[in-house]
Amino acid sequence: MIQELIPARQWQHFNSNDNPADCASRGWSPTKLPTHFSCWSGPMRLKFDSLTAEELHTALFMLVISVQCDSFTAEVQCLKNGKPLPEKSPTVSLTLFINEYRVLRIGGYFHKAEIPEHHKHPALLQNSKLTELTIMHGLLMNLH
Repeated sequence: MIQELIPARQWQHFNSNDNPADCASRGWSPTKLPTHFSCWSGPMRLKFDSLTAEELHTALFMLVISVQCDSFTAEVQCLKNGKPLPEKSPTVSLTLFINEYRVLRIGGYFHKAEIPEHHKHPALLQNSKLTELTIMHGLLMNLH
């Protein structure tokens, strides 16, 4: 999915010493992880301030889509195939749809409201780290 959205010219190679994923794949002891810098902050040359707002937005969409595909596999497949939601799905009472960005959203009563689309039709997220971070971000942005 990520490879479809991010142009090949933006991909970079990282050697093993700079690759935080190598920590887990090499079977490091959990006691060693706190002292390994790249496990917590990533490679020194990878900085978020070099990303554009559009790239960050795309990355967020990819995270949301990934979490939704893991949490709502049957629902996403039904909607993609034009079939009704499974009767035992906890989302069966919701009006779900997949938007042009492939994000699973909730329809409803606000479709005529003069508010941004993402407020009219929120993304459906199950309890996950992404959901926790999204809520924390909203609270911090609104000074709660």
